[in-house]
Amino acid sequence: MTFSEYSLGLSPYISYGKSEADYFTELVGSFIKDSAMDACALLKRKPDTKYRYIRGDRPIQPKDAQFLYDQKDIKKFTSWIEKRMDDTDSYDSIEAWLKENNIENVFVPEACANLLVTIVLEIISPPATSKSDTQLPLEVEAVVSETEVGGAELSQVDRELLQDFHADYDKIIKLCIGEGYAEVWFAGNISKQIETLFIDKWETESSKFQNLILRSCVIETLGLLKQMCDTLNPNTKGTIITAFQPPLRSIQHQLRNNYVKLHPDEYVGVFPYEALVPDWADGEE
Repeated sequence: MTFSEYSLGLSPYISYGKSEADYFTELVGSFIKDSAMDACALLKRKPDTKYRYIRGDRPIQPKDAQFLYDQKDIKKFTSWIEKRMDDTDSYDSIEAWLKENNIENVFVPEACANLLVTIVLEIISPPATSKSDTQLPLEVEAVVSETEVGGAELSQVDRELLQDFHADYDKIIKLCIGEGYAEVWFAGNISKQIETLFIDKWETESSKFQNLILRSCVIETLGLLKQMCDTLNPNTKGTIITAFQPPLRSIQHQLRNNYVKLHPDEYVGVFPYEALVPDWADGEE
């Protein structure tokens, strides 16, 4: 869903019939912290530009979306949109609109807030549109031996542990690096899955790998997943100092490469994926 589709879809219920420019100002202003209002370039744009943002004639640029994401205030936006729903008696109508967009069984104001976060994230880092983005590599001419991950030397204990790790995390990692990652992140509550798996199981199980290279790769992957939680979850308390938090694209890039390393039998003798698509993260840092 685009920002225009989102804003136009909710407009009949939360715009109070105001002009597109005024509606844009209220929508964006309610999404960010009060302390960030004066510094928000989007709010300073001309009325005609704001009109075009709402109508979809002009896209919001990634740098502006990054500001919105960095300065988001989910609690403020949720309260704002909930009040609009109460004033217009539109809770059921917006719930139906969300359902049409495959978002069900949710607290509607919070779901609207999370959906806008998703849209902002996808402006910052658009979903894959070609094979050169997040797809995993095909088997090609051998240039890397399986000893890079210790595949040929894995003990039975390590192989069983690795198989268990695959069962728990393969689907999660593919969702994190795949197309539309932001949408499935919120819809599937992936951060909760990652947190539960780590606390209940892999915080201790990861130390049982005998192969040091493999153990290091597993622990690094767990850390990358935690970083992604801190970056994407709008309600996270955060464990990373913002100034040192890596870009989302960088986290996905490393997760993708680690996925290949953690499948020593499946990807034996393939190009390192970054060698296949050196432009995958161009312009993201």
